[in-house]
Amino acid sequence: MKYVLSVRPEKKAKTITTDCFRVINVPVTDLKSIDIDYDDILSENNVECIAFTSSYGAHLFFIKARNKAFRYFGIGKTTCEEVEKNGFRCEYPESMDSEGLANLLLSRCAGRRIALIRSKSANEIVNERLKDKVFFLDLRNYEAVPTGADLAQYLQSDDCAGIIVTSSMEAKIVLPYIRASGKPVYSIGEVTTETLESAGIHPLMSGRSDFMDLVKKIKEYLCSIS
Repeated sequence: MKYVLSVRPEKKAKTITTDCFRVINVPVTDLKSIDIDYDDILSENNVECIAFTSSYGAHLFFIKARNKAFRYFGIGKTTCEEVEKNGFRCEYPESMDSEGLANLLLSRCAGRRIALIRSKSANEIVNERLKDKVFFLDLRNYEAVPTGADLAQYLQSDDCAGIIVTSSMEAKIVLPYIRASGKPVYSIGEVTTETLESAGIHPLMSGRSDFMDLVKKIKEYLCSIS
């Protein structure tokens, strides 16, 4: 059976099998938590709104924070599902990307204090949009560390129908393998796509910053031509 290679961190990996391909995951990064005293920081700064840009960042917050009485926002559906698993309402933008999240926060949290909780390697798009408009804290509660995984055997196989790239950091790591194999690339969203294109790699497909949404689009394409 054909497969599409995913290179997400193991903590975000999902086992997926469709009618015409399966997704196999070989992580090129590992996620390491960064210790933060959420309660003291959020209390001292009178934060009312919290925004997450990944489900893992939200997962770490709910493990450690004692005070959870905030308005919650996520960059997309999957991130908000992690918040809702803990019993809290969460809003996400129709445009599930950094620009969409920034616009949502400016709309819902005008005059309120915001905490962005995300990866150490997160882009600066939200920061730039919020700067000078609202008060916000930028809390980085985890980092992605390269695993050193060798992807050559996976991408060179005739059974490989392409590679899913879900972050700019992943994109930079896998570029040599993509160039060597010539396999199709599926990018999770606009920022990752821009990173790939700046390096001369043009994704066959770009999603809306949601992994399962992207897999659905890949399925519609691959199953239609198989």
